[in-house]
Amino acid sequence: MFVILELKNSRKGTAGTQELKNTAQRICAEPHAKKSESPYVMVWKDEETIGTIALGALVEGKFPKQADEKQASFFGKFRSACMKAVREQKEADDKPKSDGGDKDQATSTEAKKDPAQ
Repeated sequence: MFVILELKNSRKGTAGTQELKNTAQRICAEPHAKKSESPYVMVWKDEETIGTIALGALVEGKFPKQADEKQASFFGKFRSACMKAVREQKEADDKPKSDGGDKDQATSTEAKKDPAQ
């Protein structure tokens, strides 16, 4: 997972105020990728402006409480996306697979045919 915290000069507030932007990407290996495709796939990406930090607070290493809460919320989205993906995968794994080649299915279809034909 790549996490990028970026500080940019803010147009809001006093001179030196920085805007904090979060960008996160989750990249996983794709073992079933074709040779012509990348062996890696991006499974999640999000970015969000967390808040602003005054120059003085930045120098002192103080992180605003509101920005800290937004940071936790940002990573909460990632956790929710992971949990949803796991749940969907489990549901997909639990469903019976019908590929049309099942002998029992073919037999039952033949049994339903009208014997007069």
